[in-house]
Amino acid sequence: MLRYIFTFLIICATIQVSAQNFVFTNGDSLVEQFEINDYSWAHTKIENLSATSVVYKWEMITFDHPESWHFSICDLPYCYTMGEMSGTMYPAAAESIDAYLTVNLDAPTVDTGFYQIKVWDELLPDNSNTLDITMISTPAFSITQELPLVGSPSFIILLNSKSLILKNPSKEVAYFEFHNQMGQLILTNQLSAESDKSIPLPNLKRGIYIGRCWNNEKTIDIRKIYIP
Repeated sequence: MLRYIFTFLIICATIQVSAQNFVFTNGDSLVEQFEINDYSWAHTKIENLSATSVVYKWEMITFDHPESWHFSICDLPYCYTMGEMSGTMYPAAAESIDAYLTVNLDAPTVDTGFYQIKVWDELLPDNSNTLDITMISTPAFSITQELPLVGSPSFIILLNSKSLILKNPSKEVAYFEFHNQMGQLILTNQLSAESDKSIPLPNLKRGIYIGRCWNNEKTIDIRKIYIP
């Protein structure tokens, strides 16, 4: 009986040693949206779940983005600026969130980038975790050339769990355009005065859209909409 108990304790200790000893505080998957030419980043802290300090290592295992995009990575405590694809952090204190990873991005074009970073305790190289990051750049729309008329009612774009709702509170016919994140026109609508319209979400794919609204008085409104 003692032999069985001893064997059981060894198995439990082995499982405990090999168990994952950290988590990404923002989850294993990050999605960040930003306008082109804006400095942007994706950031997560790394929580050390063990009762001892840990040295974490990381390696970029996948990156897929346009050639004109440039990224760099920061960890505890470095910011790598020479295109490094791997690194070793300073020791993270026991049960702390000292460690972190940040992907910094310069994206001059509208597109999407994908990144995968493998992270592991240097003492447990076979027990890694992967951080997936999606970076989405969108057009930088401006309304400086067509300002809303003073006192004109605003158009309304609402999103609920089932549909996209357009509202035209003005006394003029209103026109709505939707562009995808590449700037392509994908949908147009016309609403009569003081009316609304509902568009079922199944007709729109998941992603970022730009809604542009105006009427005969040249009142204009631009909204960024995310369809989950």
